[in-house]
Formats: sequence, C-alpha cells, structure tokens
Amino acid sequence: MLKKTTFLIPLLSLALMAYPGAAQAIATVPPVSGLPSGADPVAIILEVIVAILEIIAIIAVIVIIIAGIMYIFSLGDEDSSRRARNTIVYTVVGLIIIGLSIVIVNFVLGAINAT
Repeated sequence: MLKKTTFLIPLLSLALMAYPGAAQAIATVPPVSGLPSGADPVAIILEVIVAILEIIAIIAVIVIIIAGIMYIFSLGDEDSSRRARNTIVYTVVGLIIIGLSIVIVNFVLGAINAT
C-alpha cells in the first residue's frame, strides 16, 4: 500500500500543477470551422503529423519525469532502480526517434510539395 501511495502522490501533484495551464490553453484555442478554402493538403497533413508527434513527445517527457520519481523512490532496491533506468533510457531513445521522424516527414512532404 505504501508503494502505491508514494507513486500516486507525485503523480497527483503533477496533474494538479498542469490543470491551470491546460485550462488557459483551452480557452485560447479558436473554434474549428473546417478546412480553410484553398488549403494545401500536403501542408495540412504535415501539420497533423507534426502535432501528433509533438503530443507523443510531451507524453514521453512526462514518462521520463515519472521514471525519475520512481528511480528516486526505489531507495536502493536494485530491481526497481533498474526498471526506472530502463524506462528513462527507452524513453530517451523514443524521443530521438520522434525527432528524427519529424525531420523525415518534413523532408518527404517537402519533396512531394516541390514536384
């Protein structure tokens, strides 16, 4: 029970800290009324793919923070610290792949748009 509590308290505090910022961001988003006339489909696809990858990158950063908290609370337990370290390493590798995929998407869609 103590392990669940020590994991949930930092997670809950992170969620509460993000709430005011999320509410403010939602208030500033203009309503979507459909695609603008004359919109380039390639540009729209590029924006959607990059937006999805950015959301995944934000989730990856949150996972790194949670894994860091797990590493701190492992208190020398070798198995817990190894799992937290592996989570951090795999998430950083995932962030690198996300960054490279954004570059690849920009390159491919730029090449398509140029022809």
